[in-house]
Amino acid sequence: MSADPTADGALRLRGWALEVLASPGAPPPLPPAGPEAWDLFLRVERVALPLCGPLGSGARTAEPAEVLRRALLPEMQRALSARAMLKRIARVAAGRGLEVAVLKGAAAVLRRGAPDLADVDVLATPEHAAVLAEEVDRMGYAEAGPPGAHALKLRAAEDSIPVEIHATVPGTHEAPRERLRPAAELPPLRVLHPADHLWYVLHRATEQHAERRGSLRDLLVLADALDACAADERAEVERWVAGHERPELLRRVLRMADAVARRTGALDDGFRLDAAGRFVAALWQARAPRSVVLRLMIAHAIAAAVARRTGFPGDLGRVTLDVPSGHPLLAWMRKRLPRAERTVERVRAP
Repeated sequence: MSADPTADGALRLRGWALEVLASPGAPPPLPPAGPEAWDLFLRVERVALPLCGPLGSGARTAEPAEVLRRALLPEMQRALSARAMLKRIARVAAGRGLEVAVLKGAAAVLRRGAPDLADVDVLATPEHAAVLAEEVDRMGYAEAGPPGAHALKLRAAEDSIPVEIHATVPGTHEAPRERLRPAAELPPLRVLHPADHLWYVLHRATEQHAERRGSLRDLLVLADALDACAADERAEVERWVAGHERPELLRRVLRMADAVARRTGALDDGFRLDAAGRFVAALWQARAPRSVVLRLMIAHAIAAAVARRTGFPGDLGRVTLDVPSGHPLLAWMRKRLPRAERTVERVRAP
């Protein structure tokens, strides 16, 4: 079976985008890729905003620009909605005397206006979190879904970005609350200590969400976190990395993020297989029966297979395909997944 041409084109576009994001000069020529490949690439990697300028100067046809425009609008809307919501939360924090810290990608949006966000994540003590949740609900938000292990129920509202209020920050070192700092861009909000923030987004993009390892959107979040760190703060994170169960995995991600942060030129894509898996998973999800559970299982199963092959299985390798079940949807996935795995291998081959 030959490689899927759409996934193959999306993988070429990823290589081009990595050069754009890490290069200090003019963007390289666009690789050959049809509109379906552009759509898949932008939908999975979520980097329409940072690529808008380079693509505008490098596109030879109108097709890529049109696909980018369609992806760009929702990313811009989410970024603007996130900044507006953070301003509203800042006013609440000032008025109610709450200590609220901005987390994850929302911190990068606060600093740079990008990358793409699915929701706004903030941190507060359990008592302050309850007060903030009440105030957010007064803005027209409502609970959406069950509470998380470390957060209250997601708050959602029509035509606005969802808000997730965390009561703890899993995976961080030291005592993150004791090292909170004022958010220079938007007082009275606060941010994590730069080392804590870098470690948190690094751990999240490699261990908590192994299916997102090496994603361009997460590399941008990591690049912003690296850029915010002084030399001693980077050294602190490097010590934590050295003591991690999979230090080479974390170092590989950090090397790529550092090349993007410092724009040091072309870099080796250490997560080409992971990216191929995400593209294939997205294509298979689109063809699967209409089941949110099944689509999540497809994404996690392919990511688990990729993680095992790359030598960094983590917790993801102990779920999905290893779970015995006679459910028809899982049986459908188990029957077809070997084909998807073979497709991943063929797509990612240079």
